[in-house]
Amino acid sequence: MFGKEVLTCPNLLPRYLRVGSEEKQDVLLQVIFHARISEEAGEFDINEVCDGICKKLIVRHPHIFSDTIADTSEQVLSNWENIKIKEKGYINNIELAKAIRASSTFPGIYSPFKYKEFQFVDGGVFNHLPVKEVKKIGKADKIIAIKFDAKKKRQVKTMYNVIMQSVDLMAEHLVKDEIEESDYLLNVDLKGVHPFNIKKIDFCYEEGYKETVKNIEGIKRCLQDVEQKGA
Repeated sequence: MFGKEVLTCPNLLPRYLRVGSEEKQDVLLQVIFHARISEEAGEFDINEVCDGICKKLIVRHPHIFSDTIADTSEQVLSNWENIKIKEKGYINNIELAKAIRASSTFPGIYSPFKYKEFQFVDGGVFNHLPVKEVKKIGKADKIIAIKFDAKKKRQVKTMYNVIMQSVDLMAEHLVKDEIEESDYLLNVDLKGVHPFNIKKIDFCYEEGYKETVKNIEGIKRCLQDVEQKGA
């Protein structure tokens, strides 16, 4: 599974070079496999993936491919992050309905959503708790993160289950760093609710409301720090 292979590969590399090579093969297989799924869904193919990697390496290393000066590894990383922010950009004047639709795109299941010159393709699959991105914008005094524990152990019986389990594992790993960057965390337990089960929307709202009420004093203390600084 993709998440397992990604997490395993760097851990094995220092001691088991031969096994590490095999793990890399598994990671590459997953990339090709997912690209094929997306190609059949009419989204993108492996050629676009490879082309994107090449362009990214060139654009984000201006100290090599341009005249930008970077004498230290810190400067290289700083350039990378600054260029990354400029590439992504942020849309803050979009209608709510369109923003919700854009966040609902899912590779191979829901088609990409086009808005002006932008095309949204992953719906937060790989970064559904973007605390670090909010911090980079620099307009938030405090960040209250909301994490939905909607995943229960899947029964891996079909190829769809294998793909979804891979996404789950990778998402859980990525979200850990985001949680540590937040000022307060609301953890809403939605286990048993399928991500595409719209019939349980009211139930999800209710569970979120209950969790907010339960944590209201902690939220107040978190926000009081902002009020005291502004006084």
